[in-house]
Amino acid sequence: MNQNIQHFFRLTYLTRKFNIDKRKLHYSAKVRNGQLTREDALDVIKKDPYTGGMESLDYCLKKLDLSYDEFDKIMSDKPKSFLDYKSYFNLVKTFKKPIRWGNKIGIVPDTVYKKYFSFDI
Repeated sequence: MNQNIQHFFRLTYLTRKFNIDKRKLHYSAKVRNGQLTREDALDVIKKDPYTGGMESLDYCLKKLDLSYDEFDKIMSDKPKSFLDYKSYFNLVKTFKKPIRWGNKIGIVPDTVYKKYFSFDI
């Protein structure tokens, strides 16, 4: 994937559509290492991360074969969850108690239980 599109995806799509700001991880590490104060990091995070301008937006939309209207619709639609799609999730959930029981007696490894069944949705 082109670097411009990655930058656009990370700083525009993820932050504006899903409220996922990857900069938080980066600046958290800098605060922990003493390279930046917490207040300075919060000031940077409050600013809009996307500084690419209209040329970059035009380029990315052209590469993604999207019009402005299609992009605006995507950005304004409510984010979807994996629960909005057909899956075996409900079937897998029915096995939670037997898997937990198997984990307690040592048949099912901890990693399997923690990876697939230690969540509540």
